[in-house]
Amino acid sequence: MKLKIKRLFLSLAISTAMLTGCSASESSTRMIADVILLDISSGLNEKGTYSTEDRSITSLSSRALQLREKLSFALADGHAVYFGFVRQTYGQQQIETLISPKLIQTIESILFTDVKDANLRKDAKEGILAAWDMVISSNTSLAKQPDCQKKVMGQISYGSNGSISDRHQSQLASALCSNALNANEQIEGLINAPDNIGSEIQAAIDRSIEKISSDERRLFNSEGKPIFLQPTIILVSDLIQVTNGQNILDTLISVQSIPDACELAQKESENYEIRIDGMTLVSDGFASTKGDIDVNSRDKLREYWKCWFESRGITDQDLGTRGINLGEI
Repeated sequence: MKLKIKRLFLSLAISTAMLTGCSASESSTRMIADVILLDISSGLNEKGTYSTEDRSITSLSSRALQLREKLSFALADGHAVYFGFVRQTYGQQQIETLISPKLIQTIESILFTDVKDANLRKDAKEGILAAWDMVISSNTSLAKQPDCQKKVMGQISYGSNGSISDRHQSQLASALCSNALNANEQIEGLINAPDNIGSEIQAAIDRSIEKISSDERRLFNSEGKPIFLQPTIILVSDLIQVTNGQNILDTLISVQSIPDACELAQKESENYEIRIDGMTLVSDGFASTKGDIDVNSRDKLREYWKCWFESRGITDQDLGTRGINLGEI
């Protein structure tokens, strides 16, 4: 049986709650989730390694800086963040949680529980964000240290003027250290490319949807209402998929027309069971390979992906060719 997840995103819910003085944690039924997927296999040289010294915006060292910048601001904006390298096969594909939806929920819940004054609440949140900045930016090695929780608690206490209870300080510190540890490990992986990188783009997309769907089933606000994740997939890839050694362009050679490319994508998706309507996808590097691609093949490739993404509920698509700065999107 196909599982179809349909949701209505009430974009004014949070702002309305703020205007009426209601708790955001009580009224919010949606949360933005950014999923960053990095396909670096097309950048491999003949030795099978990826240059980290390239000073362009697309170099691995630049991507590491961009991702850290992204994480520095995402928590303040209430955005969950997921990350994954595009791997060779579905079984090797991993989607890591860098800022978990539960962390965002925990922060908002504790702020509205412990700090009743709105102005003091704003200051207390700034204190929590300062603690996050410490472990994700200014002192990243702290997340690995045994005393991370103690030091982060001290920062939260200082930044919030002691308005958050000791128990909640401990809870927040533990969550911040845990999320930062995983995030920093993924950023380090950008400097030293991981094993099994590949171009099984569809596997990366499907595993991302499965991860979002799984996390979403466990999210409820304080009123017991489900919280829906609103995903934006940021796909850094030329979209030249390689599956079991088969290049997507070689597959499309046998396709006679552009509509036939769409039909192929739809046929391949007949048995897919999870669909999250309302997803957005931004792709950086469409068909930007070192080799030339003729116009007809490019058009068929674009149509194929358009229809394949739609089969997953991704109707808002931007298959651009510009250089995306992950820290700004």
